[in-house]
Amino acid sequence: MRALQLRDSRRVAQAAYTLPELLVATFVLGIFVISLYAGFGSGFGLLRLVREDARATQIIQQKIETLRLCSWSQLTNFPRVFQEKYDPLATTNDPLATIFNGTISLTTPDFPTAYATNLRLVTITVYWTNCDGGKPVAHTTQSQTQLARYGLQNDQWGVKP
Repeated sequence: MRALQLRDSRRVAQAAYTLPELLVATFVLGIFVISLYAGFGSGFGLLRLVREDARATQIIQQKIETLRLCSWSQLTNFPRVFQEKYDPLATTNDPLATIFNGTISLTTPDFPTAYATNLRLVTITVYWTNCDGGKPVAHTTQSQTQLARYGLQNDQWGVKP
């Protein structure tokens, strides 16, 4: 009987983990957990950047559509500088919202002189700054289009050329 107990206790001792094995397993598990949290942080940062870029593109599209509905004489009085705040999670005017600053440039494109007086090249640029790891990072996006004197606004408002 004693020999049987001695044999069973050796099996139990051989089946247990040693201290170095436990330390290595804990280290590997710690690396996995740290990598998981780093991946989540990077993913959320990328999501925020994509959201801000999409919002800047929406602002540009809104300004382009507004310009398309202006009459030719209203283009000269259209504001050239604008600012918009945006925070997708805020319920009121949040002072920590991302501020999008923009400029609108109206120039005459390089076309033959017959067309030059009837076309304008519109360039809309939007700038914003966010913090990545505590450091401010400046971003910009830009879009160009052309507006014609007898374009969409005449169809919208029923003006005949």
